[in-house]
Amino acid sequence: MAHTFSVPNGKINKDRKKKALLCPKCGRGRLIDESARIKSEVRVVDDDAWPADYYAKCTICKAQIGVRKIE
Repeated sequence: MAHTFSVPNGKINKDRKKKALLCPKCGRGRLIDESARIKSEVRVVDDDAWPADYYAKCTICKAQIGVRKIE
C-alpha cells in the first residue's frame, strides 16, 4: 500500500528557510530537511515500481521511504 503526500507535510523553519520531511506512514519520524522552495513527493516504498530519487528509513516505524523531487 503506497501512501502519497505532497510536501510540505512538515514544519517550516522560517529562520533558515527549510522544511522537515516527515514519514508518511507514522507522521512522527523526521526523514530529511529540504529547502522551502523545493517540492517533493514522499511515499512508503513497498516495491520498486515507484522510482524515487532518494531512499530513507524512518527511525520511528522503520518503514522504507522514497523521496522524489518534483520541482
